[in-house]
Amino acid sequence: MTLTPQRPNVNPIIISFSQPHNICISPLRYADIRVKRGQIKKEMGGKKNKNRRKEKEKHGQGSSSLSSFPSQPLSASAGPDQPHFPLPLHANADFPPYKDGFLRDVGNCRKSYQHALDTAYEGFVCDGPDATTPSGEAIFNHERIRRALQKLDSENYFRTDVTQPFGLGTKCAKTYVTRCLLGARGTTYKYLGLRMFSHPWDGSFVGKGQDGRDNKNEISIKESLRCFSELNNILTKRTESHLSVLGEKRAERGGPPIRGRAGFDVTLINRMEYSPDLKAEPTTGKGRCAVSWHADSSLEHYSTIGVYHTIFGRHEKAHEHSSWSVALRVAHDSEGPQAGHRGTDIESSVVKESPIICASLSSGAAYYMLDDFNHHHQHAVLAPENATSGTDSGVRFSSTHRLLRQGHNANFVIERCRTTVAGFHRRGRKVWRSEQLLLSDIEFEWIRQFYVQGLGHKKILWQVSRDTDQILCGECFLT
Repeated sequence: MTLTPQRPNVNPIIISFSQPHNICISPLRYADIRVKRGQIKKEMGGKKNKNRRKEKEKHGQGSSSLSSFPSQPLSASAGPDQPHFPLPLHANADFPPYKDGFLRDVGNCRKSYQHALDTAYEGFVCDGPDATTPSGEAIFNHERIRRALQKLDSENYFRTDVTQPFGLGTKCAKTYVTRCLLGARGTTYKYLGLRMFSHPWDGSFVGKGQDGRDNKNEISIKESLRCFSELNNILTKRTESHLSVLGEKRAERGGPPIRGRAGFDVTLINRMEYSPDLKAEPTTGKGRCAVSWHADSSLEHYSTIGVYHTIFGRHEKAHEHSSWSVALRVAHDSEGPQAGHRGTDIESSVVKESPIICASLSSGAAYYMLDDFNHHHQHAVLAPENATSGTDSGVRFSSTHRLLRQGHNANFVIERCRTTVAGFHRRGRKVWRSEQLLLSDIEFEWIRQFYVQGLGHKKILWQVSRDTDQILCGECFLT
């Protein structure tokens, strides 16, 4: 389909959407926008390049715009716009040898493990399954959460994703982990090029005939969704408490203040079990990764990540390090406002001097990556050692609560559309270019992203949120 819009005194732009009748093509390609005449192209490209050359001459930069990776942590007195890297280990720290390349909270390594948490891994804290409030009440209702997970699993809410882990234009791969996204109405989450659409956790959009129970003891879908909204509130309060403690520790040593806020608007729930196809952990070669090394993306800078995890099956309690584990390593500027400074080679940002730690948590525990922890650390999920099947390892569910960056909510896109429609009377190349970019964004970042995930995805999500429907049906341009 070719659109050739005509306006007075404006050079026409031709926008070509390849195969508009076949919506299920790769969501990872960009719009093929061709400029018929050269004036707008010159304005969009030529002026930008000219300004970049001027900036480089002004600052005395060479031809490369890639900033070098800082080798030493900045001091606590660094400016507010500068990153505050994790604390280095003490020079006299004595780390006993650990056999599999991971520093764990076991045996004679306990003291060293705690030292690592106090320095290089400050900001990683845990709540045990038996954690209580100051009044003595249990923080987590484990039984209710487990029943909710079982219900969502039985209703096929957990789905395999197809992503491009090595970037645009590379080979697609299916994830070993199945996932579903719950959250505030209209929220989405994008990772590795794929946009996930959330089920509203208030349960208000559960379709007719979808909320029944097979027996009286079974929790309904609506109650299951609301259960995670309640869990979200609990983790938010716990985050406030942990951030307060971290802020006091930093203030005592003259460190940087807390810049993040407590609060989450989505939870990405992962379901994982052992598979012989899992790849070996690349750093040490020991253990297998259910989720490889990464830092969570698309999040508000300095926001905390809160994770509740539970295990069904054999390893419901961690004994030494026999169960599912979360591995952590220091990697400066993996995410956050300075992430672009490290370049495309993530491994180059890993701090080899800091040991990789591995936390084996009991089923029903929660852990938090506070403030800027996600900016300068990466994490991976390791399957149980010596597991040969899903029966040996059990099934691990993790509810990972996050605060999204602006632009991942359908309401944000709808407002952009309404603003654009309200300005249809305006003229000029900049206005026209902005309108075309919005059209491309809606098609390739929302419509195709929704349909490319298949009929099963459409069936379970089509009626859950009117906000997303407005984009998919084009209603946002008609209101």
